Amino acid sequence: MSTSIGSDAIIDAIQEAIVVVDRDQRVVRANASALAMLGLRSEELLGRPCAEVVNCEACRDNCPFQRILDGGLAERQFNIRLDGPWGDAGRRICLTSNPIVDARGIVTGLVENIRDVGHLNELLRDKEDLGRRARDERNRFQAILDSVPDGIHTIDTDWRITSFNREAERITGYTAAEAVGQYCYKILNSSLCQEACPLKRTLESGLPLHDVEGTVTNRNGETVRLLFSTAVFEEPGQAVTGGVESIRDLGVLRQLLVQAPGDEQETGLVAFDPRMTQIMALVQRIKDTDSTILITGESGTGKSLLAKEIHRLSPRRNRPFIKISCAALAETLLESELFGHARGAFTGAVQDKPGKFEAADGGVVFLDEIGDVPPATQVKLLRFLQEQEFERVGSNRTIRVNVRIITATHRDLPRMVREGKFREDLYYRLAVIPIHLPALRERPGDLLAIVGKVSRELAGRLGQELKTISPDVLEVFSRYPWPGNIRELENVLEHGYACTAGKIITTDSLPPSLRTKAAEAPSPRSWPTPATGERERVLQALQRNNWKITAAAATLGCDRTTLWR
Repeated sequence: MSTSIGSDAIIDAIQEAIVVVDRDQRVVRANASALAMLGLRSEELLGRPCAEVVNCEACRDNCPFQRILDGGLAERQFNIRLDGPWGDAGRRICLTSNPIVDARGIVTGLVENIRDVGHLNELLRDKEDLGRRARDERNRFQAILDSVPDGIHTIDTDWRITSFNREAERITGYTAAEAVGQYCYKILNSSLCQEACPLKRTLESGLPLHDVEGTVTNRNGETVRLLFSTAVFEEPGQAVTGGVESIRDLGVLRQLLVQAPGDEQETGLVAFDPRMTQIMALVQRIKDTDSTILITGESGTGKSLLAKEIHRLSPRRNRPFIKISCAALAETLLESELFGHARGAFTGAVQDKPGKFEAADGGVVFLDEIGDVPPATQVKLLRFLQEQEFERVGSNRTIRVNVRIITATHRDLPRMVREGKFREDLYYRLAVIPIHLPALRERPGDLLAIVGKVSRELAGRLGQELKTISPDVLEVFSRYPWPGNIRELENVLEHGYACTAGKIITTDSLPPSLRTKAAEAPSPRSWPTPATGERERVLQALQRNNWKITAAAATLGCDRTTLWR
């Protein structure tokens, strides 16, 4: 049994609008989709001129009918307006006109396929908008990359460069247009590419790398020393999509560092040794508080410098920092110095005088040698710490101030508390945050930097040229136990400057007692012992850079940590 389906049923089943036009350009057939689009019934359009029925832009200005009659070829006009008067006026359509040809090859009419492209236009607009936003985002991303002082490039998983910033252009000599799409190793031509590629290690491990030393050969054949840092591109729970690598020009970095005033903070505090870096990390955590601080350590370890550094880093940095040596004043004078006195309080007190606490209001008072404060003054000091108020000597008027107290001592305060020489309650008020500064012999990682710092200061103060310090002198310094700490080192170097006629301080310029004690002492286990040639190279770099650690490290093409090792 066969089933016959009429042509009308087939045409009506087509989802797109179909209008059939005879050779006289009159409508002879329209399917259901066309009737719905045009808003007409079949009897309203049959026999009417197609221009009246379809009524689109092409009907008036660019009708394809005659061209198709002459040539017999189909035509398509995209994104033209359907004007009505019936149907959805203003709708955007794609009009495809196909000829109907009889057995003799004569065109007897047209089949017009009217496709609604309004939704396609929306998709195109959305696509254009997405493209515009993507371009804007790329431009913003590139602007960010170009603002970074390091060279930056990104790669995809095929090792092809996907972005390249201006500093990368400067370092390599290739423009971004030349680099993007190329394999990264062809552009960088680095000493690390073949065997120790930082990006490969990062993509394999998923872990970033920082400051890996290496070189690249730029477009002009010049070798540039760099520090490489890397990171991976990945979405949570998804595969790696690429990586990013930054390259820092050590030549530029070296110029900046050599021009810098020095490696130490404004206070001159040196903190490279692990013990000191731990202390400075603690200082960073407590700098914004008002808690009292007790700094302990041997004489000459730099307790005053640390107190000044805490003040410099704190919110009180623009307010006074007043230091008082508690060991330098008699009991009555110390109390008057701290709290002030009223006129007539004692012989010679001819007028009111404010004390240091009043003068430091809003700032910091540093009480050095707090272990030498007499018992009577300890009582008044305890009350001040509890209430931030006091009376001047010889006055009943209470004065309130807002100061932070930092104290320091070389004495064993817990033992003094046990012996009844220092108030226990005062001790606990002072030691809210205790900091113990190690002796110079306990921080060998700082010795070299301190020697350089002191030498620069001496040359400036004495009006002399900066002298070179021989390796043998540094070896003596490393063996000597420095019972007087940094203060003793300052005196020894001043002795060396005074006794040296030339430009190099040798062991002959050192005090004989120091040479003797150093010779008797074992070589410290923590002092680095590189090969002689390496040591000479390091010392030359330090001396050329005025003993500035960071600048010397840059000269050698390494970082501070590597230099210390």
